[in-house]
Amino acid sequence: MAITPNGSFAYVANNGAGTVSVIDTATNLVVGPPIMVGAAPFGVAVTPDGSRAYVTNSGGNTVSVIAIEKCTGSLCFDFGSGTGSGTGSGSFFS
Repeated sequence: MAITPNGSFAYVANNGAGTVSVIDTATNLVVGPPIMVGAAPFGVAVTPDGSRAYVTNSGGNTVSVIAIEKCTGSLCFDFGSGTGSGTGSGSFFS
């Protein structure tokens, strides 16, 4: 699990599901649907500027990257995910 630098959101790896959930720390509610990542996600780290979350996937020896869209004013998100394998839809790292 990792928390954004401003403390607003927690990113939690769901190992058995291959997903990451985003939790609003003010309400303790899950925000949006789980984000698909690689097999058996284990660890999550958020960059110091809060722009990305990196997820280690122990089941496939890959790293998924979740882009965190920042918005001003109302709450909004635009999540994307890419795997370290460089293959498949949405993969942008090789």
